[in-house]
Amino acid sequence: MLGEQEAQADRDSLRRELGLDKPLPEQYVKYLGQLTRFEFGRSLVTREPVGAEIRNHFPATLQLSIVALIFALLWGMPLGVMAAVRPRSGWGWSAEIMGLLGMSVPAVFLGPVLVYVFAIQMDLLPVSERDGFLSVILPGLSLALPLGAVITRMTRASVREVLNEDYIRTARSKGLGERGIYFKHALRNALIPIVTIVSLQLGALLTGTVITETIFDWPGIGTLLFSAIQRRDYPVVQACILMVACIYVLVNVLGDVMYGVVNPRVRMDSR
Repeated sequence: MLGEQEAQADRDSLRRELGLDKPLPEQYVKYLGQLTRFEFGRSLVTREPVGAEIRNHFPATLQLSIVALIFALLWGMPLGVMAAVRPRSGWGWSAEIMGLLGMSVPAVFLGPVLVYVFAIQMDLLPVSERDGFLSVILPGLSLALPLGAVITRMTRASVREVLNEDYIRTARSKGLGERGIYFKHALRNALIPIVTIVSLQLGALLTGTVITETIFDWPGIGTLLFSAIQRRDYPVVQACILMVACIYVLVNVLGDVMYGVVNPRVRMDSR
């Protein structure tokens, strides 16, 4: 921070300012006390409060994660249901191929490919920055394709298992249409494992967008964390990682709550 030619007096003054002249246990206790007040210290580079920087970047990550989740659900769940209903049809093979490709292709490869095709060759979408809805489509797709592949495979497996239950045969015997059976009865009762995987993946989206945000220059938490690591801005790195852990815990708790919403039998069994 002081450069290579710093004076010892300046070095001692900076250590006192940063609290590095105190014993490590005292520094740690002070840090924990600041966390209880949601104070994460100041950036070593910008000298701005770390909490303010996180608040400035988090809305962009939240927007990107929500858009990616919506894209993934829109194509992942219907394709998974169709693949479960017709496993030997084109839908089934399409789900299998897209599932394998989606989970195999890394974001560091998929992102540049989307940029090359839709931004450079076709000139349809902007490449970077956060400027309107069009700017979120490419990074959203980059995150949604792998997530949608996971949702497709999980939906297919869950729905296929449910289709063998007695109440599905009862619904058919009552003359209920096939679409109502698949999407109203089968899908709803197959949602528990799907909610589980979606909650885990949503936590990963909110906290693991470092590569995608860096590729598309998206001003979110991932970009903030990446730049902080490069600059050795330790208070920012610590705050971002702590936030990652808290978001993961919160999202998993919300996933547990959703079990009772999508399947009332879970609430009855817990009594």
